[in-house]
Amino acid sequence: MLNKQNCMVISIMFIFILISSMYIGNSGALKCYVCQNCTNLTAKANFTISNDCKSCQKIIKLKNGVLNAITRSCIMDTCTPSNKSVSPWLNITTCCTKTDLCNQSIRLSSEMNIQLIWILFSIWIWYNC
Repeated sequence: MLNKQNCMVISIMFIFILISSMYIGNSGALKCYVCQNCTNLTAKANFTISNDCKSCQKIIKLKNGVLNAITRSCIMDTCTPSNKSVSPWLNITTCCTKTDLCNQSIRLSSEMNIQLIWILFSIWIWYNC
């Protein structure tokens, strides 16, 4: 079993890594898109994006609901809205977004995210010291 001083150092180190990973992960993913006056999203077929609407959003979800990935990419003319299953484990939804996405990060979002795991691990170390 670790002594109290070593446990404190390890816990502080994990908290520092947690805070650093949040800032580094978000800063590296900054993109700027402007999307205005897109056509109606209820269309089932391909549609043309008007007024330089440049953002296409893809949402990938595991069917068990544990992990969701959202990506936004720049598109030129068309975006195909779809909601399809490509495998027994994944659902993919593609749509054009109307919002101004400037300075919003593209990141993985999950119900059980990695920051929570780091916090719980730090508490566990602190408790066992």
